[in-house]
Amino acid sequence: MSQIPNMDTEDLGYWFDPPVRPDALGHARLTVVLNEQPSRDHFDPEHVDLPIVDADNVKRIVIAHPWYGPPSARMAPGDINVVDRRGKSIDAFTFGGDLGTDTSGTSTRVSVTSPAPILDRQLIGGLHVESVLAEEFYILLAERRARADKDLEGYGRRLARVEPLTLYAACLSALENKLTPLSRTGAEIYIRSLQTVKREIASMKEDGAWPSPTPPLEDLL
Repeated sequence: MSQIPNMDTEDLGYWFDPPVRPDALGHARLTVVLNEQPSRDHFDPEHVDLPIVDADNVKRIVIAHPWYGPPSARMAPGDINVVDRRGKSIDAFTFGGDLGTDTSGTSTRVSVTSPAPILDRQLIGGLHVESVLAEEFYILLAERRARADKDLEGYGRRLARVEPLTLYAACLSALENKLTPLSRTGAEIYIRSLQTVKREIASMKEDGAWPSPTPPLEDLL
């Protein structure tokens, strides 16, 4: 899939902006175009299911054309599901950010932006680091949610309040600890994933984006 908007991606109905750096993980923006009339392409987005912050908690909303809801909202961490007219889903993962919508004429454009990477979970190949790390980040949040079983409302409030870069840094630290012993098995995917995590941590520190101190994930959620 192309990461630069052009005629092909416009026809496809969604695209990820290029990474902020050539070696960076993920993307700063995901754009989806919901058309009134089917394009008859192999993927034809019909709606987007995603998490937003609502009254200091998290809820999921479904955006379809035409969209009569608020034109903007704050994104919450979690999965983004772009669903086509045949029920096929293109999935992404976000640490939070901003949602913008624009309904005009025969289409609605949905834009998700974030200071933390938006990860494409659909990349082909079992060894593709971006999709593997997206799954690992999803697991980290699922584990925190499971530990909050008796206080899901409190977990939702904490998830709604956390800043994207702070959560991303905490997840990177947690994943570095998890992957370090696994990489010693010699498995290529663990080695490559750990290298990517270390590179992301180093880049954030070099750019001055690394929170100091960095709260452990268990303290945030």
